[in-house]
Amino acid sequence: MLPSAVALPSAAQAATPPATGAAQTSQVRADCGGPLPFGQIAACSIDQGETQTYTVTTAKAADTLLITRANVSGEIVEGVVTNAAGQQVCSVFGSVSDCVAGAAGTYTITMSSRWGPGEYTLAVDSLKTPSSCTQLDNAFFSFASPGISTTIPAGSAGQCYRFNQPLDSVLQLTTPLGGVQGTIVDAAFQPVCQISYGATQCRLRTAGPYRVFIREYSGSEAAYRLRMPRLTTPAGCPLLRTTGFGDPGANSNTATVEGNDFTCHKVRAAAAGATLFRVYNGQHFDWILYDQAAQQICSEYEHARGCTIPAAGDYILLMPNTNWEKVTYQVAAVTLYRNSGCAPTTGTTWTEPTISVTQGSLIGTHCQPFRGQAGDRILAFGAPTRWNDFYHWVVDSAGNPFCPYYDEQAGCVLPTTGTYRVISYLGNQSTEEPQAPYELQVRRLNNPVGCPTVSPGAYGAAPAGAAAGIRCRILDVPAAGDYRVDAHWADNYDASPTVFDADFRELCRTFCQFAAPGRYTMVLSATSDSIIQNDSAYATTFLPAAPSSCASAPGNGDLVSGEFRAAGQLDCLELSAPAGGKVVRVLPTDATGVGRPYVSVVDANGGYVCDANPLYQYSCELTGEAPFFALVDNRNGGTPTGTYQVGIATVSPPPSCAAQANDSTVNSSADRVGFCFTIAADDHTAREDLRYRRTSGTGNATMSVFSADGIRYCYTMTPSADRTLNCTLPEGQITVLLETAAQTATWQVTRQAVPTP
Repeated sequence: MLPSAVALPSAAQAATPPATGAAQTSQVRADCGGPLPFGQIAACSIDQGETQTYTVTTAKAADTLLITRANVSGEIVEGVVTNAAGQQVCSVFGSVSDCVAGAAGTYTITMSSRWGPGEYTLAVDSLKTPSSCTQLDNAFFSFASPGISTTIPAGSAGQCYRFNQPLDSVLQLTTPLGGVQGTIVDAAFQPVCQISYGATQCRLRTAGPYRVFIREYSGSEAAYRLRMPRLTTPAGCPLLRTTGFGDPGANSNTATVEGNDFTCHKVRAAAAGATLFRVYNGQHFDWILYDQAAQQICSEYEHARGCTIPAAGDYILLMPNTNWEKVTYQVAAVTLYRNSGCAPTTGTTWTEPTISVTQGSLIGTHCQPFRGQAGDRILAFGAPTRWNDFYHWVVDSAGNPFCPYYDEQAGCVLPTTGTYRVISYLGNQSTEEPQAPYELQVRRLNNPVGCPTVSPGAYGAAPAGAAAGIRCRILDVPAAGDYRVDAHWADNYDASPTVFDADFRELCRTFCQFAAPGRYTMVLSATSDSIIQNDSAYATTFLPAAPSSCASAPGNGDLVSGEFRAAGQLDCLELSAPAGGKVVRVLPTDATGVGRPYVSVVDANGGYVCDANPLYQYSCELTGEAPFFALVDNRNGGTPTGTYQVGIATVSPPPSCAAQANDSTVNSSADRVGFCFTIAADDHTAREDLRYRRTSGTGNATMSVFSADGIRYCYTMTPSADRTLNCTLPEGQITVLLETAAQTATWQVTRQAVPTP
């Protein structure tokens, strides 16, 4: 325990006082009880049931006693404040109490411990007549001032600062850190603003002089910084002149800001107009632009594409650092309403060369002019050549963005005939290759010039028209109806096409329904964040949705051979199964690459029936109008050509297959890999072991068991040369399908009933 009175060291005494004067320290008493002058700290121990009485005297009526009671150890020590008549005025329970006194005079504070011995500190100060108060001169309110950095002693009732500033001034307040908070009061001692967590602003709406009371709300020692620069007609903000496009050079500023602090720049605008604030390493800054009266003009969140400055003059760009670490950034103010520094005007045809831009400065901005007619729809594409943040958008001659972030109609529609510009920049240049360029393309979507025209092709043949470059195609649709539209690069990878209708809305991707004949525009990677070079060749698959001239696929699963001769080729097979039937795909188990094509099923009108998953894992039920077709697609990216073999087996209604005896033998070959067997309804038990085994030759096989209604009941997951399938069989006729490698081999298939337990 502490002795009856202990002198606590004051860390504030070690603080280096700033030019404006350091905060006052608090003297620690050498005894407990008795008169307690404002600003002194009593450090005492107390036993259970003991009381210790202090007196404080205020010279002002209706004063507020600022009381700090901090428990050091042991049980909680509490107190009450009484007036000269012995009436209780307030209690001392929490660490910090504000006790509003009545008449001027002496008040008594009685401290006691109800539950056991304890150690505590007690300090009192006055709101109206504080023990001391540091004067803040006018230089303190400059943004160039570092403020006051000091320490509030443990147990202190607080520290006071006084100042005066013009009425209606706006002060930018810092977060004081730790548990320190503060209150600003006016000449009538009424609260004006709170200094607490998070940078805030204080408008002095009532007359001064003003006082600031800083307190630590747990009674602990705490280091803090007080900084309150004036945002109205501010001082200490370095000048930032507006600049044109390209490298801003000397018309830019660099600043370092401590964590959770801020800085400012005086932006000198030569004229009204749209201005872009370019900040490098500004991810922890949310800038705000104010006028000289501290009225907000715009902010980063709402005006990332440009801020409209209302008139020529000086403005304040406030840069608050929301990070806890120190940050160094660069900033420039680019005039979007001028053409100074713009590149030569580009055209909008689809054959225009791709524009390469090297951003010579971390805060450089590129301006790319182009001309257009009223009603034109412009697609502006852009992308960095190395990983980087990249931004670009279209502005009018005044520098105002007019294209929404999202619209059902593609591109930016030009309101009038004239010159427009694409504004672009890299947000954070790559640290590995800071000079890596980025690329731009400006294209007109309406009445497009330079797009090759493509007419519908045929199934089983190379796509109509040779593979060529230019990222757009004109689809010449001969009749209304459903079509398939796709595009593949020369190596057969998907090129992601989008087809637009006459209203420039996205019509389709792959499956297209054209309401009328005519010319439609297809664009590769139609999003604005991609570049496709003019010499990037690709093939366009443009086919009627309803297949025609297709080879027949036997329903017993026999293989049909095919060959992909070009990227983007789509083959088809006509099925013999009726509507309502169920089919599965058959492939050689050793097929790889192009030899394992993607198979899906459509009806007579090209309507979707099923994709590869049910064909492989379950079975595909044929819904819609017969005949049905299997579409065979090479999705093996990197290999556009090659041969394949595929079969389609009908599993419902039950196919006509050889009867499965207890022991059957079949021979596989390069042209025969699918074998089906029938087990009559009265010829199987509820559970049977079905085994297949290769007795000669090479290759592996799989086995599946189907019910009469085409449900795949059980199957082997991976091919093998010898496998036993333990299967619970449904009632009715059973179909067993054995799929082998396209190798010469002999296979033995046996079955054996499993006794019911």
